Amino acid sequence: MAENFVLQLLHHADFEGNTNALEDAPRLAALFDHFDDTYVGNTLKLSAGDNWIPSPWYNSQQPEETALVAALQDAYETHFGLSEGTLSALTVSPGVIDQAILNLIGIDASTLGNHDFDQGDTAVARIIGMSLDEQATTLDASAITNLGTLFPYLSTNLDFSGSEALSGMFSSAALPIEDMSIRLNDVQALDNASGIESLASQARIAPATTVEVDGELIGIVGATTQRLAAISSPVRSASPVRATTTWRCWRNKSKPMWMRSWPLTPA
Repeated sequence: MAENFVLQLLHHADFEGNTNALEDAPRLAALFDHFDDTYVGNTLKLSAGDNWIPSPWYNSQQPEETALVAALQDAYETHFGLSEGTLSALTVSPGVIDQAILNLIGIDASTLGNHDFDQGDTAVARIIGMSLDEQATTLDASAITNLGTLFPYLSTNLDFSGSEALSGMFSSAALPIEDMSIRLNDVQALDNASGIESLASQARIAPATTVEVDGELIGIVGATTQRLAAISSPVRSASPVRATTTWRCWRNKSKPMWMRSWPLTPA
């Protein structure tokens, strides 16, 4: 590691929004941008989970809210530099706007909090997974109904093997962050069939990830409260997600600096 290497962590917990979410989001984004400019290229933006919670705001995110749907489409098209109407099939469902806000703020990685499971594992999959219009005749950007998360979710102590909704999104191995993210340079992949299929099949959840910052390899490990089943609803479906007290450890030849930045105490 370089003798004078500086790493800035911009960390937030409990993003979960309520009726004031749309007013608070620009203020929070401005703070992230301000501090990010302090160490350009040497900043990681992390979330401790609880990124959404059932509430009037969560429940108001419905496809019938045409103004909200239009705003979501416009925000993502602007973010990726796409022409107006490119993401015409994007729609809204509870929690999707909460996820979009974090995507646009530029969060690099998040753990899964207890409130993220309040509506069960199927809701988590619906929010963070990329979905496509099954009736679309052409597989391009106009077939994407939900972009899902643009960054990885991390938890080293959740067992997804029993979850039909999430097991296919989970990698048991720690993956490089670029293999679990949709970045601005992926914009070309959003407009062709093979690129979309590749992005849609990416793992969205892993125990840990690695990212290179200013030439240094950084490891990020996530963890979720062991009391998940007692304080949330990961077993709402017939395919539960189970929290364990087991932590996985990794070693590789590149020897990244591993960081665990999230407490295990529930909110």
